[in-house]
Formats: sequence, structure tokens, C-alpha cells
Amino acid sequence: MKSSYFRKSIAFGAVLALSMFTGACQDHHFEPYEKIGPLPEPKPVPAEERKAQPSAPAPAMPPQTAPYSMGGASAQAPAGFAGLIVSGRVELSPATASSAPQGWTLYVIVRPKEGGPALAAKRFDKPVFPIKFELTEKDLMMGTPTAGMEISVEARYDSDGDPMTKKPEDWIGKAAQPAPIGFKGAIITLAR
Repeated sequence: MKSSYFRKSIAFGAVLALSMFTGACQDHHFEPYEKIGPLPEPKPVPAEERKAQPSAPAPAMPPQTAPYSMGGASAQAPAGFAGLIVSGRVELSPATASSAPQGWTLYVIVRPKEGGPALAAKRFDKPVFPIKFELTEKDLMMGTPTAGMEISVEARYDSDGDPMTKKPEDWIGKAAQPAPIGFKGAIITLAR
């Protein structure tokens, strides 16, 4: 009896080893692609079945912002505000105009008069001075302007093009006075 059991164990072990070596098992087996041949073509679904199946909604595409706008994900005005935030001009002082570097990035930033995070901002690549700017609801970043709100308008001529860094070589400027929302004619003079 022991010899019969022993023979069956050896036979089972040989089959198991052979199946592991060849990659075969009870549920899966290896078959070379050349032996299988091409996969069958999918069968077309009849028109009446296609109509009966609910169609999946198209994936939502993120809204696009205007070129150089640094506003949030949406270029639409938030509820309660639409229109001009501020417009004006950024210039170089006559004493420093000849030494101004070329090809940097200009950021025009609007904050509440009291300070804090930027309410709106706009980016200009390789500006030529003097340069006119206009910030609207498309350039909003945080918060919503309200009628009569006073803002501070500033600019930074940035050497590395990264809005998050401030370097000693960057040129900065700020409008002389706070302005109300919708103000036209803010003048910022950059200095090093």
C-alpha cells in the first residue's frame, strides 16, 4: 500500500512540476501568439440595442482662461461682479530706462488696499515699456470686488518668470495712491 501511495505521490509531483515548468495549470495555460492567431473582430451591436443603452455623459472639459490671465480656473465673472477692475500703464523711470534688462516677465497685481492675497493679476511676457494694462473679471484670483472697494495696484518685472519667487534683482513699483474698483489711468513706475 505504501508503494502505491509513493508511486502516486511521485507521479503527482512530476505532473505538478511539469505544469509549473511549462506554465500550465488548471485554470490557465500558456499558448504562443503564433499558435492562437489573430483575435476575432468584435460583433457590431444592432441599432435598436444601441438606442436602448444609456449613453455615458461626455467628460467635462476644464474651461480655458484668456491668454496671460492669471485668474482662477474659470474665465467667467463671479456672481455680483463683471467688468473692469483697473487699467493703466507700467513705465520705467527715465533714469533707469536705459539699464532695464530685456526679456523678463511683468506681473501686474491688484490687492485690497489693506493688503493680503492678490485679488487679480495679469502676466506679460517680454514687455516693451511703457506698457498698457487692463485687468477685468477674467483676471480675478481670489475674492470678489465690491462697489466702492479700494485697491492697491503694483507691478513686478520678474527675472525668473516665477510668480511665487521674489529676487533682489527684480524691479518693483506701485501706484502712488489706492484706487477704486473700475479706475482707469493707474500709473506704476518700476525701479530696482
